[in-house]
Amino acid sequence: MTSVIVNAYCRTSVVVNAYCRTFVAVNAYCGTSIIVNAYYRISVVVNAYGRTSVIVNAYNGTSVIVNAYCRTFVVVNAYCRTSIIVNTYYRTFVVVNAYCRTSIVMNAYCKTYIVVKVYCRTFVVVIACLILSDT
Repeated sequence: MTSVIVNAYCRTSVVVNAYCRTFVAVNAYCGTSIIVNAYYRISVVVNAYGRTSVIVNAYNGTSVIVNAYCRTFVVVNAYCRTSIIVNTYYRTFVVVNAYCRTSIVMNAYCKTYIVVKVYCRTFVVVIACLILSDT
């Protein structure tokens, strides 16, 4: 077991290695970084100047969450499932692949596209800035 703790000028670093597990926590000038490796699992959390990043790899599952200046990215891969959610300046993209199913949802500047493929069936729905009036 190896433990190291360092605090120097508003920075805090912690490294712990115990029974095949490695934990790293870093706080440096408004940035916080955490890296955890424990039994084939890898977790990373980073917060630096308004940005938040999370990467998790746990038993064939991979999750990534990134928030950086009004942008949000989420990528999830867990047991043959892949989900992607992207929010970038009023745009939202969602891609989901789960057990032979593929779903895509896209919202970009008043446009919404949904494509779903489910067991040899394909469904497509498109909605683009529909404006209803009484005239």
